[in-house]
Amino acid sequence: MNSITPKLTPEQMDTVIRTVGSWYNEAVEGHEKWRETIAEDPHYALEWADNEFLHVGKLYMYSIILAQLLFRPDVTHEDRNIILAVHFRDMVLNARKVSGSTSRCSNLLEDAKRSAVASLMIFVDNLVAF
Repeated sequence: MNSITPKLTPEQMDTVIRTVGSWYNEAVEGHEKWRETIAEDPHYALEWADNEFLHVGKLYMYSIILAQLLFRPDVTHEDRNIILAVHFRDMVLNARKVSGSTSRCSNLLEDAKRSAVASLMIFVDNLVAF
């Protein structure tokens, strides 16, 4: 078994869903804190904006993953394993290419989205291994 094609038990999948939900909430909190900071001191907030790209990348990816795992009325347990496998496969394939936009912000956001899915992939791998 490998983390690109996970075969999680229902209990493990519940752990994954709870964890992704927690990570999503942490990203919301980080994003809200950054919004407050930019309102108070835009110069300082933009100097440290790299973290905001990570928050937004997590919000984007984890909202998609949670919606696919939880909010489709016909989703089965096997579907959930396939959903994760597709995200993991896409992350691995996308990791092979360098973000090459002329927009630095676009590149940072693409890297942050890959990082969010890679973190989930590592979590699932560790969950299955132990």
